Amino acid sequence: PGPKPSLLMVTEYEQLALMLRGNRRRSSPIEFGAKQVILVRSEEVINELPEELKVGLVLTVFAAKGLEFDDVLLYNFFADSKVQEEWRIVYSYMEENASREFNAYSSTLSRNLRPLKFEESKHKLLSSELKHLYTALTRARSNVWIFDKNKAKRSPMFDYFSAMDLVRVESEREAEEGEGAFRFAKESTAEDWGKQGEYFYSHEHWKLAAKCYGKANDLKKESKSLARYFLVEAKRAADRK
Repeated sequence: PGPKPSLLMVTEYEQLALMLRGNRRRSSPIEFGAKQVILVRSEEVINELPEELKVGLVLTVFAAKGLEFDDVLLYNFFADSKVQEEWRIVYSYMEENASREFNAYSSTLSRNLRPLKFEESKHKLLSSELKHLYTALTRARSNVWIFDKNKAKRSPMFDYFSAMDLVRVESEREAEEGEGAFRFAKESTAEDWGKQGEYFYSHEHWKLAAKCYGKANDLKKESKSLARYFLVEAKRAADRK
């Protein structure tokens, strides 16, 4: 088994940026490797990302189905979720199974949000959300980092993962001192980017293929990928009319 996923306990983007830079200077750009990806909820979220994150490879969770990467940064999965208070159902599960699965951790549940009883007719969306979360977490071959700015919405799953000892917790202190997540920063060669371009091209992710080829300085393949991308977008626009 590989390393445990890391819960980044910070809530501000500036703190996240410090963790991603690791021991590099604050003025240094965040380094993203060819086999690292940022997963988000939607295309709208991609457009709203801080510019220095857009330098990396960014995909929606849905678009990432069937793909694999060495490292994954899951960004604001809970904050951008349509599910609101339903995440507290996780606390009900933890309470019901406290003696069997959670032992000493069960005594800390009262310090968190109030549990919510599961009702199948009302809470079908939560099942879909958990499937999306599973998809996101299983895209990584090696490392997963989970950042979320919404403490209330992230807390039930963060507490569940911690109670089951499934994760590593990276604290705010590590963010302030630039420790811990320095493992995220990776440099890739032009050859690495070219191979990743081929990977995306073979899976018909034309825009990301073009981005990789651009980083590999392969202008011919970059142009070919962009042509494919614009052709597909044009067909989609025509179909919507």
